[in-house]
Amino acid sequence: MSHQQVMSYLIGGGDHYKSHTFAFLNWDRVTDLVTRMETRNHDDHVEDITVIVDKDKLKTGDNILDYRLRSSVPAFAELCMWRYVEVAEKISLTKDTQCIEAGDAHQCTRLDAGAENARPGQKAMACGRLDEAHPQHNSHTIRLHAEPYVVVLSGRHFPRSASDEHLDEEWCHAMLILFKPWQHVTDLCMDDETWMEAFHHCHFSEDSQTIMANLHVENECEDARREI
Repeated sequence: MSHQQVMSYLIGGGDHYKSHTFAFLNWDRVTDLVTRMETRNHDDHVEDITVIVDKDKLKTGDNILDYRLRSSVPAFAELCMWRYVEVAEKISLTKDTQCIEAGDAHQCTRLDAGAENARPGQKAMACGRLDEAHPQHNSHTIRLHAEPYVVVLSGRHFPRSASDEHLDEEWCHAMLILFKPWQHVTDLCMDDETWMEAFHHCHFSEDSQTIMANLHVENECEDARREI
């Protein structure tokens, strides 16, 4: 190791650099949540909370719960899950802000404008309070960040589109969860619809369609690798 590398590490400069920031989305937990919501067993289940070590501090993170109980502000309510993980982040409210809100509920609307988080000369990013049902409603808020993160799906093997009708149903189920804004299962698929029908009735953005195509290509590449 070079002298520069050692000194950078000792003064807290880090030991690696990257051009992008990555955000993980656990597909196992997403599908588990939707399945429980479909069978009406969500309220009886205790949510798992992820603990993240960041700069010698412990933070709780659950972007799946944060998404489902996100702010009703249009900047967040209209986001699909994939886009939410790309552009939204949860931050702690300052003690001063919590005290102000405790004494004057009218002050809560200031957070939705995002003005409190803007630096001089910097455009204010949209902010919004988490839903009242969220366990961190009183201590955290969510905001958009300037540079999108790179979403990384983790967990079990991801569904793929195929000629088999069963597999196509799984693929449509996954695409709706990721690329259609929702909070409840009925937002994704009505009781009298199949997942394929709901998929074909949904209008996806061009960006979402591009990501879907890339996911399909990735699956094809994995299949080709296994055949070698």
